[in-house]
Amino acid sequence: GDTLYILKTNSGILSAFDPKTGEAHYRLQRLAGVPNVFASPVGAADRVYIPGREGTTLVIRRGPKFEVLSSNTLDDGFDASPAIVGNEIYLRGYTYLYAIAED
Repeated sequence: GDTLYILKTNSGILSAFDPKTGEAHYRLQRLAGVPNVFASPVGAADRVYIPGREGTTLVIRRGPKFEVLSSNTLDDGFDASPAIVGNEIYLRGYTYLYAIAED
């Protein structure tokens, strides 16, 4: 899209920039419930998915304003980036592989 997302090291601190101008949309936004992130943020359908090592995946609205849409926690942890295939999102946890989709 029109926003570049960057995590500060492996911390749950996110910044977003306009990729054409380099201007910050927002900087150093702490991600509640996701203090450690080793995966890259992944975007689809106007959302950005950010999974954390403690098992929570934060879903934010894609765009220049920081807006949390949901926070979902599984009994696992995540270092791998989510994979989106069609209408499904795949999360590879430390123990299980999750496929999440609407009914």
